[in-house]
Amino acid sequence: MNLLFRKEVRDVGYKILMHERDSLSCYFRAKMDIRGMIFGIRVRTVTIFASVSVSLWGQAPEISREQIDQFVDLALDMGEAWQRGDLPDLAFSPEEFQQMGAQLETALSSRQLDDLANLESMIPQLMAALSQTESGRHYVAWLLQRYDYAVVANWSKQEATAVAQETETEPTAEQMEKFRDDYVTDLRIWRHRISERRAPQPAEGLLPLVKGKFAGEGVPTELIWLAEVESSFDPKAVSPVGARGLFQFMPATAEWMGLAVTPDDERTNPAKSATAAAKYLRYLYKRFESWPLVFAAYNAGEGRVSRLMKEEGASDFNGIAAVLPSETRMYVPKVLATIELREGIDPSQISAPVERE
Repeated sequence: MNLLFRKEVRDVGYKILMHERDSLSCYFRAKMDIRGMIFGIRVRTVTIFASVSVSLWGQAPEISREQIDQFVDLALDMGEAWQRGDLPDLAFSPEEFQQMGAQLETALSSRQLDDLANLESMIPQLMAALSQTESGRHYVAWLLQRYDYAVVANWSKQEATAVAQETETEPTAEQMEKFRDDYVTDLRIWRHRISERRAPQPAEGLLPLVKGKFAGEGVPTELIWLAEVESSFDPKAVSPVGARGLFQFMPATAEWMGLAVTPDDERTNPAKSATAAAKYLRYLYKRFESWPLVFAAYNAGEGRVSRLMKEEGASDFNGIAAVLPSETRMYVPKVLATIELREGIDPSQISAPVERE
């Protein structure tokens, strides 16, 4: 579905919702046709209904432009899933939630892109159901960012199939895998994926604080956009494996960086978590001297990145990308594209941390 159509739908949806918002509850029903009907604008015939939260962070009933953009993308993707026949009932038992969460974590850590691509239709269902509870919305803030990986993994499958059909000789499995690996790490693909996306609503209020903490640690302030990719800038975002906060620290790393996790969890404190993230990024840069490798280590672990570099005889991210987990493979270019979009800079020109006495 082309970007121009999505932009037009966003604009119309925003105007309608702004006109009607006094009569809206904190949930709205987005009615859409798989070929272009959303927010009650009919173009074709087949429709779906998606009940989603207007506010991921429980700030009802205020509606932001950025939230509408996200839900338009989500609804359109769900419509395409419906067209393919991939969209079953949205009702889940607690056991099914646990099973799906475990399935997603396994796919993110797998090296097989199809493990993620196969979940593209499941994730919107999970988000729609989780968005109806306060605790669930903080999980949605995490899940919303991981949904991109399933979408791009599926794009790579579709593009590889299309290319294979156009070639005179059938490509080998290794050639298809190489094509998909290159596709999902291509910065241009990630520019395309997020090009119309506005910054998460909480970012505006948190930017001065977080940038100040990064500057205080001598770390480039452009890197604060890791918080968008990690948590949608939700200070209370939580992952299925226990990472929390703006920068999604696991308990052990949080404590190593000076954050308490009990009795009060400081990972959900924006100021303290930002300081810890800046310190950790500084440490990782000292070890790897490359921001793409730093981002890979932040996501997959510094031990794994070091081991893979040694095994592959690599000196940069591209040298190990194909053997990294699927999430990390896409996390690095997504972070770079996000920084480029938000800061208007070439991410390859981000400076090293300032030396401290």
